[in-house]
Amino acid sequence: IEKDRFLNSSIIWPDECFLKEINLIGICNITLFRTILLYSPNLKKFQAYDIDLDDEWIDEDDDDDEIERHQMVPILNASNLISLSLVYARNEMEKVEWLLPQFTQLKYLKYLNIYDFHIESMYESDYSLLDGKRWEKIIYNCNQFEFIFTIHIDDETWNFHHHLTIFQTKFWQDKNWNIAYEQYDKTLLIYSLPYAHDTH
Repeated sequence: IEKDRFLNSSIIWPDECFLKEINLIGICNITLFRTILLYSPNLKKFQAYDIDLDDEWIDEDDDDDEIERHQMVPILNASNLISLSLVYARNEMEKVEWLLPQFTQLKYLKYLNIYDFHIESMYESDYSLLDGKRWEKIIYNCNQFEFIFTIHIDDETWNFHHHLTIFQTKFWQDKNWNIAYEQYDKTLLIYSLPYAHDTH
């Protein structure tokens, strides 16, 4: 599905949609994602640049009482998905922790947090992406986890070597998931092996 294709809940879907795989070129907002899963119960594989949760996400620091009364509604039919690929991911770890546990049958996850510095400025780094313990809690059912995390080191006292050791615990060893890192000035890449992106 091309990124300019507009899908919403008004589209008439068949009672039984046999679609098993979707590759969405562009960012998929949460409303569109809900619609796709709701009307495609046979869907097993989904790929997009990212799933944008901002339309529904409530910031804990928000002082608006009316906003605070709203909660993120669980995603229907999420348990059918076995493969999820987000190839230009931008969500913070907190949002990832809400999203991924809903895919209870997920066996393959690709999460590429990469940047094209020729056309895009670096977002504020989310160091919590490098918390291997938090990842363990949400991907324990996965057989394969391919990732690239791009971190802009804006704190000179921050020690990324500590985070690397967390990816070397028994959990990661048992899964046979190995990682490597590269540092270019203040840009740090931490990624799974083999390298999961063919153009960077």
